[in-house]
Amino acid sequence: MDNKRPEAMVRINTPELAEEIIASGKADYVLMGRQWIADEEWANKARAGRADDIRTCIRCNNCYHIATEHFNTCCTVNPRVYRENRVPLTLPRAQTARSVVVVGGGPAGLKAALTAAQRGHQVTLVEQSGALGGLMIPASVGAFKEDLRRYLSYLRRQVEKSQIHVMLHTRADRALLEHLHPDAVILAVGGRAVMPPVPGLGTSGAVQAVALLNAGLETAGTRVTILGGGSIGCELALELAALDRMVTVVELRDKLAANGNELYRQDLMLHLEQETRITILTQTVCTGVTAQGCTVREKDGGTRVIPHDTFVIAAGLRADADAVEALYGVVPETYYVGDCKRAASITEATTEAYFLGASL
Repeated sequence: MDNKRPEAMVRINTPELAEEIIASGKADYVLMGRQWIADEEWANKARAGRADDIRTCIRCNNCYHIATEHFNTCCTVNPRVYRENRVPLTLPRAQTARSVVVVGGGPAGLKAALTAAQRGHQVTLVEQSGALGGLMIPASVGAFKEDLRRYLSYLRRQVEKSQIHVMLHTRADRALLEHLHPDAVILAVGGRAVMPPVPGLGTSGAVQAVALLNAGLETAGTRVTILGGGSIGCELALELAALDRMVTVVELRDKLAANGNELYRQDLMLHLEQETRITILTQTVCTGVTAQGCTVREKDGGTRVIPHDTFVIAAGLRADADAVEALYGVVPETYYVGDCKRAASITEATTEAYFLGASL
């Protein structure tokens, strides 16, 4: 086993790696923790030669979260965890197969479509871009995101193996939904990036975090300021620092990554504090932005200008009510789920979409 490989150092979740460890003579057997929670059928799938069907752990630590403040204790990729009495291992088939249209191929849309298809419904998935994944695509960019990339690949494979009819490069409108004539519509059209009311922000050449990830992190200048210290801003800072960029994170609150669980935050802070190319400013307000720098007011009341080559907005998402309203009600049975309902995590989107798909 090559100890330089990241997966050899941090986790074991594939049959290939487990077999490699045993074959090397360095272990007689392999034990797994989080991966077994992500997919309780791991051993059966591995034994049957169905490694591609193994639901991959993304190491979010939500399953371990019961050891902290007990908030949102669950599994991001497996809705059965802590709900085994309500979520069957195999979904029962619906008594009557119906036509279901899912608009949006992000984490919520994919899970809703797959779950409805498992129930035996005829599912059409409409996605305006050329690839399934939604925000999981930019979120999986970077050296630290191998597990999320593996999970995204898993979802895409499951769609390919299903009977779901996928329409890529297709922007859904009311006319399309009327033409498809479904019995039920699930809207998973995503959220909209937040634009903070900072003077000069709109004319400064600032870039949204998702846009930078889509364009490629290497397009960022040597000095980068990130407005927003949530999980997206912090992870982006680490990725940019690894590319030898000098990064400043400006966060209004007193805590970074407040949307993450405590175990995640502790590990994140450990990496941030060890990275000399990252400067963290909490309880700091951005009061103005130009193409060359931003003015901030720090917690002691002092102000200063932080020069930058690239200014990144990582202020989160908000629900896109307009997109929902534009498509809502073509058929009486219309639902909406994911970021278009409430900007949330993959965990919340996946769980809610599963129960929605299972209820059809």
